[in-house]
Amino acid sequence: MLKGEKVMKKSGIRYQSVCSLVLVVLLVLVPLFTFAEHAAWDCPNCGRTGNTGNFCGGCGNPSPWNEKSGQPADDAENAKEEETPLIYATPEPSATLNDSVSSFAGQTTISWSAGSNSDGEYKVLIEALNPSGGSKSLLQLAGSTKGTSITTGLLAPEKTYQVTLLNSSYNVLDTHEYTMPSVPTFEDGRLKNTSIKITIEQRSTTLNGKYKKYNPYRASEMESIIAAESAYPCMKFQMQMPQLAYERSFFVQLVYESPNGYTYTDRAQEITFKRVNNGYQTLWWENAGIDFFSDLYSQTGSIPRGEYKVHLYWDGCWIRTSTFQVE
Repeated sequence: MLKGEKVMKKSGIRYQSVCSLVLVVLLVLVPLFTFAEHAAWDCPNCGRTGNTGNFCGGCGNPSPWNEKSGQPADDAENAKEEETPLIYATPEPSATLNDSVSSFAGQTTISWSAGSNSDGEYKVLIEALNPSGGSKSLLQLAGSTKGTSITTGLLAPEKTYQVTLLNSSYNVLDTHEYTMPSVPTFEDGRLKNTSIKITIEQRSTTLNGKYKKYNPYRASEMESIIAAESAYPCMKFQMQMPQLAYERSFFVQLVYESPNGYTYTDRAQEITFKRVNNGYQTLWWENAGIDFFSDLYSQTGSIPRGEYKVHLYWDGCWIRTSTFQVE
């Protein structure tokens, strides 16, 4: 055997020995690193405990450990949530009611300044103030209103109102009082306020529409039927128009006022009067004042005795003030 050949065999033996040693080390260390990275886990599917691989030894269910983060999948999701910066809601800018309102043909526009939030949502509360300092009557709570104004027909001439502006969460932004100006007497060509006949009939009505007439009202009976909810005081309010040469539309307001100054706008609507060739055209409300009396009783706990007033306005002009007694 050649000398060189011997040397080669010995070198081969040494090489094989070194390779074997490296392989043994790898076989020992790799599992240790693997198991150190993936701690023992319990299978959520079959309940087997002490699993150390990527799959359950009992049912083969995948490990819940997240390979990238080294955390359980649920914990990895929580870690992501914790890293997300918190976003705080920006508070709504304040808004301020303007010092005056504008009125035209019986309808009043209430406006406010809102700065950068001019397109936001607002709510408007309107209450009629009692001049004697008593209870206020709630006329309107407008639903969500976008923009910086609302228009309503509920504000009557020469009356004082408290307007409250709220944001969409019903937080008060501003409050202001407005006293409405006096208005002229109605006149439209040959049609004057004196041309219109007004009659009122004191009555009460049940939910079934059965009426009972009164002349005059008696406060004790009115209070009794309202409290029992057996009937509701109201009146038939009738308007008679003379012959008209052409059809006309007017914005009509019917405003009730109690002896102690409690004010309530019972009707605010546009009415069209047709052309009439002969005689009178008659229009009426069957249950006028029903909300006024109910609201008055709920606010004060009684029906005051004395003279009541019913003011009628067309297009913001005075037509007539009728009166009736409650004894």
